[in-house]
Amino acid sequence: MTEHNWNELAQSIADGEAILVLGPDAIPFYPAQGGVGGLSFSQRTRDRILQQLDGQISHFYERDNLFQFTGRGAKQKAREQVRDCARDTNWLPDSELLR
Repeated sequence: MTEHNWNELAQSIADGEAILVLGPDAIPFYPAQGGVGGLSFSQRTRDRILQQLDGQISHFYERDNLFQFTGRGAKQKAREQVRDCARDTNWLPDSELLR
């Protein structure tokens, strides 16, 4: 696990050097080739987990976007799906929003 220097981050924000974005739904993602998408990161990961882990989810609490998995292996696969979504270069955050 990476150690974070929270005081340095706070000072950067105070100095106007960083922007703090809260929540996984704060930034919509769009296809890199210029198409429209508009799914948030949590929507993309939720859809991918539901598709890839079919039969390995005991329950999905839609209101809270929480999963209960059948075992540790399924939980690890879900983590991998989230990681893969974050690394997917075919999707980009909204550049105007980031600006």
